[in-house]
Amino acid sequence: MTYECEEDRDDTTIQGKETRNCLILASTFLAACTAFNALQNLQSSLNEKHDLGVLSMSAVYGAFVFSGTYGNVTTQAVCGAAYCPLSTNGTTILTPDEGVVHIMLGVFVACDILALVITVCFLSPLPKSAWISEASLKDSLSSFFVTVFTTKFIFLVPMLLYIAVAVSFLFGDYTRSYISCPIGIHMVGFVMAAYGAVNAFGTFVSSRVAKYTGRHVLIATAALIHAAVFTTLYLWTPNETDTKYIILLPLGWAIADSIILPQIISLVALYFPEKKEPAFANAHTWLALGSTLTFALSSILCVYVKLYTMFALLVTGIGMYIVAEILYKMETKKNMRINE
Repeated sequence: MTYECEEDRDDTTIQGKETRNCLILASTFLAACTAFNALQNLQSSLNEKHDLGVLSMSAVYGAFVFSGTYGNVTTQAVCGAAYCPLSTNGTTILTPDEGVVHIMLGVFVACDILALVITVCFLSPLPKSAWISEASLKDSLSSFFVTVFTTKFIFLVPMLLYIAVAVSFLFGDYTRSYISCPIGIHMVGFVMAAYGAVNAFGTFVSSRVAKYTGRHVLIATAALIHAAVFTTLYLWTPNETDTKYIILLPLGWAIADSIILPQIISLVALYFPEKKEPAFANAHTWLALGSTLTFALSSILCVYVKLYTMFALLVTGIGMYIVAEILYKMETKKNMRINE
């Protein structure tokens, strides 16, 4: 009888472990992102002095760019689109006691440690793709920059930037100017938890609906929802009696986000089937760059200026996305004729 040691088994394949690994990754993301997203949502309100919150988030996403390449309110309460960080009409938000903040940060650190332990101890080793195994550092960098200047990818860049800017505005500006300002910092967690739940559910549903409607209808729907939300934010000045509207707006926002990001990211895989690694690296680099710029400028620009910017990026992004789809269809038809 022959006994096989655990160490001698071939663990380089994940075949048959897909469900297990999916559950492990989901648990890891739940623990890590619960901490990161919760703290991100509070940064602009909790560390409002000298805009340290948004500047720290700019530094975080700046690091992502580098790695991707390789109610209580208020003395002078001006909420909504009229909020300007450099103006004397700014809002002073009462923050929790230091003890409460330290407890919260301790819980977040524990969540991150738990995520690390789950990943290290339970996730199966992932096999390297042929491209990663064979590509040198020079090849990786070359493919990265070649992909950037591919016509199809260039036409996706404005949409990637738009997605990053819009999400960063939600985390940095909506939480401060439309939640903490009118109804208090203690409501940020509740509102953003509702956003996260709807976003998760919407992602699950939209991926199945796309089989019947196609991505074009879904992306157009998401763009219209975003446009409606931004118009409302521009025209509306929230106050302490608008709690239900302050909660409802991010829910509509979440539905649009649950559609547009997965669909655009899926296009990267569709457009670059042979170069997925550098293509995804480029996509996440542009997303991180958009977040970096948004958080960096958050301490300078008025909210209404940011809304103008998002509108412009949305229109430009949708227009160039349409061109990218046309180019892809033309290329597909050309390849079919060659294969015939």
